[in-house]
Amino acid sequence: MMIPVKLLKKMGLYDVKIHGTSVKVRVVDHQDLISLGLSELRSEVTTPTVVGLVVKESIMLKLCVGNRCLVILMNRLGSTSIPQCLKNFLEDQEICFVGVNLISGVYTLRENWRIECKSSVEAQELAARVLKKPDLSAGLATLAAEVGIAWEASKYLPSFSWGALVFSDEQIKYVVEDVYASFLIGTKLLGKL
Repeated sequence: MMIPVKLLKKMGLYDVKIHGTSVKVRVVDHQDLISLGLSELRSEVTTPTVVGLVVKESIMLKLCVGNRCLVILMNRLGSTSIPQCLKNFLEDQEICFVGVNLISGVYTLRENWRIECKSSVEAQELAARVLKKPDLSAGLATLAAEVGIAWEASKYLPSFSWGALVFSDEQIKYVVEDVYASFLIGTKLLGKL
């Protein structure tokens, strides 16, 4: 069973509040919608070009620019149906992809989907380098505080499934908080250079 793409474009849209800021989220599970989502992200890109990036196992790819996030349900796409526009975006070396657990995330992109994301950096490493704090070892909330962003993550959702197809607003907020924080931290840090 397949829903027509023109109807799918109207589904999977969320507007959630994260620390008082409205964040627009598009969740896609169809290769034809990835191009639309990437166009929306590109419209938010400024200089320096920072994109929040988090890969959740081989299930979900999360991208964030400004107040817009794109969540791609990779487990719903086959490895052969990854569109070239996504590969081109993630392989763009003019973009600094900032995130958490990127070593395993970049490995997953390469091994599962043959995507080489060469210009990515852990938020923690970027903060240590820019702030010249070699011993900086912290989670997102601490990193955010280091760069002057008040941040507190949502509480864990016990009934949450990363492999779901449909999410509530509360679940989407939980899904995108880390990638949104990664974008904010990366932007703040690279703005100091």
